[in-house]
Amino acid sequence: MPPTAPFHVAFATDSHWAKAAKICREQLPGQLPGEPRDRLGFLYVSDYFESQLGSILTFLRETTDVENWVGSVGLGVSAAGSVLGGAYECFDEPGVAVMVGAFPSGSFHVFPAVCEDMAEFASANKEWLKAGDSPFGVVHGDPRNPHMAELLRGVAGKNSAYLTGGLTSSRGAYDQVANAVTQGGLSGVLFTPEVAVVTGLAQSCAPMGPAHTITECSDEHVVSGIDGRPAFEVFVEELGREMEDEDEEEAVSVLAGLPIPGSDTGDYLARNLANVDPEHGVIVIDETVAEGDRMLFCHRSRENAEAEMARMLDSLKRRLPSTPKGGLYFTCVARGPALFGEAGAEMAAITDALGNFPLVGFSANGEISNDRLYGYTGVLTLFL
Repeated sequence: MPPTAPFHVAFATDSHWAKAAKICREQLPGQLPGEPRDRLGFLYVSDYFESQLGSILTFLRETTDVENWVGSVGLGVSAAGSVLGGAYECFDEPGVAVMVGAFPSGSFHVFPAVCEDMAEFASANKEWLKAGDSPFGVVHGDPRNPHMAELLRGVAGKNSAYLTGGLTSSRGAYDQVANAVTQGGLSGVLFTPEVAVVTGLAQSCAPMGPAHTITECSDEHVVSGIDGRPAFEVFVEELGREMEDEDEEEAVSVLAGLPIPGSDTGDYLARNLANVDPEHGVIVIDETVAEGDRMLFCHRSRENAEAEMARMLDSLKRRLPSTPKGGLYFTCVARGPALFGEAGAEMAAITDALGNFPLVGFSANGEISNDRLYGYTGVLTLFL
């Protein structure tokens, strides 16, 4: 890839953070395009390097002259591009993935972590907010923050922005990058309309039957009645056989789907079934629900995930005017090698369908699309 290309990618796996960071720097051009203030770096490190994230960030900023950086820690990181010679993913091992892009002057704004309410966000970003709308943003969040859903809706609404991104996944610190190492809230970068993107989302599931209505709740997580019948009875009917005939692997692959109101594509949020209680006839959903809400049951499998991935990529291909300049891919920690059987399968599918372009991503503890927090999905963002 010539140095004048607007996006460049790097990827390295090594047991020592300094060597991995140095390999990444060597894969990037000596002279990057654009002015330092107009360059933006995306940095994802596996949680083996969570305690060295600040050192990696400092090294890359100083050696690339890229002033602005965003990113996160993940249980896995991945990358693809012609300079790498293929698609790569490391999961549960040391790894660093980097993408650097050159953008029009003044077309993006990195915002620090907002942890509690929109007053905090408005105060920290008031000058940017005065300048106009930001129709798109890439964000990273801390899964431990109980206000995350509200923060997503608030940031998206305040900027009229469509957000993509993911929640940090880690066995150590839940660090993010927003020009500095941060944690505890929602951080990222907002773009002006000058930056053109397309996005897509792929589920890992397929509905097992039609959507139902929740008619009775014992509390905000416990569903007692569905369509006026015991919830467990409807669950077993959807499953197609009695629960005692299910082995453990099959049972845990069944999820609750909460349809998105107003969606014309049948979109839904997949949530875990925290418990299924045949004695009391109830099911427990890992999400707040209420009487009158719609829900369905869905089945997670490799076959369903591959079909959904192909559907998403076909839809994006029809919308693309040419090969993307660069891309970001946020995938659930429950996908990756555990679901697709081999490392790098998702990145390879993307480049096989859309072309060979700079692409990085990480394994998230929840995926963000628009103003919603998904699970078990892959969210792809392409810069045009």
